[in-house]
Amino acid sequence: MRAGLVLATALVAGIAPVALGGAAAAAAPAVNRAEATVEPGAVVQVGGRTKVWAGEEGAGTVRLRATLPAGVTGPVTATLGFAKPFSTWPGAGTTPDRVAARMDTTASVDGAAPVPLSWYMNEDYTNEPMAVDLPAVEAEVTLDYAVTFDLSSRDSWFGSFDLSVTLKDAQGKVVSKGTAGVDTVLGTPEAGLRGAVHARDKDGVLWRYEATGSADGKLTPRKRVGGGWGQYTAIVPLGPATAAGRGDLVARDKDGVLLVLPGLRRSSRPLQAPRARRRRLERLHGHRLQRLRPRPRRPRQGRRPVELRPRRREQVLAARARRRRLEHLHDDQRIRRRPGRP
Repeated sequence: MRAGLVLATALVAGIAPVALGGAAAAAAPAVNRAEATVEPGAVVQVGGRTKVWAGEEGAGTVRLRATLPAGVTGPVTATLGFAKPFSTWPGAGTTPDRVAARMDTTASVDGAAPVPLSWYMNEDYTNEPMAVDLPAVEAEVTLDYAVTFDLSSRDSWFGSFDLSVTLKDAQGKVVSKGTAGVDTVLGTPEAGLRGAVHARDKDGVLWRYEATGSADGKLTPRKRVGGGWGQYTAIVPLGPATAAGRGDLVARDKDGVLLVLPGLRRSSRPLQAPRARRRRLERLHGHRLQRLRPRPRRPRQGRRPVELRPRRREQVLAARARRRRLEHLHDDQRIRRRPGRP
């Protein structure tokens, strides 16, 4: 009776740990965490979508915060993809390589100095025509990126687009990814794309009015170019003028002298004063400026007739006459040297 009770107790003691998760369950093979798939971290955009002006307003900054999973070490490289399908791009030569060449973008990581970036044409140009690589840094739990976009007014067609953000480790494994949004707004066009006009008042002062680039066609307040323009009877622009200081003027004074005043290509001082410019040109050329005359017509290409002096002409004619007389002489009256005769 006692032996049967001991045997039953032993059997119950051996089965209970397995059923209740005891020592036998703990002896099961453990899962290797190193071999398990680690989910990549997330990249979030700080402050939501970023508004970027396309024009002279300046650059806009897109701020990103990337979280890396535990166990990631070594250098980490981030890549931004321009996620605007190529089918939505405008035509007329707007290609990814041309747009990437004029992109002005910088990036800094964790408050470091900004580094200029170079965009390139992506292999998957259908969905992400362009991409750019951010500076590589050592892996940390959290990485903060600040990417600046200084867009031209020609890039206002970007509109609203997304940036795909992908972080990879040294082995090329994706350790974090996310998306950022950018909204492009057309601002003031660059000075080289805005026109300008000149006006002279009754006191001989020349003023300059520049376009603002707005749809209503308003002009900026006038800027004084200089005085002394009353001495000219006519002032005509030589080609289109821009707010960047490009554009030459042709002026005619009361004596009929024409003077070309080239633009200085500076918005603060687009043209030089006419009197100082004239004195400077006279000093450089060493004489007073003369009226412009049409250039003489250049002779046609080809053989030109040779004009000889009278005395030289007589000598040439006499030599030709002697040659003709010798040709008419008989062969036996000529003095010849035959081959082999001394």
